Amino acid sequence: MHDGVATKKQYLMTTGVALRAKVSKETVLFWVRIGKLSPIRTASGVRLFDPDEVDRFIRERGEKRSA
Repeated sequence: MHDGVATKKQYLMTTGVALRAKVSKETVLFWVRIGKLSPIRTASGVRLFDPDEVDRFIRERGEKRSA
């Protein structure tokens, strides 16, 4: 909550994750297949990603690449 008002988290779709990570959608789907990212699925099958999890993964990935 922020100032007593509940805020609704804005989840990212696959394209949004790809843009945020500066990779292709196929790379995001690969990360899902190997268990690096865990989306939730809507009833219609759309993958939704928690932006906090995505940011954490991108940060960790960057740290590993620069090491």
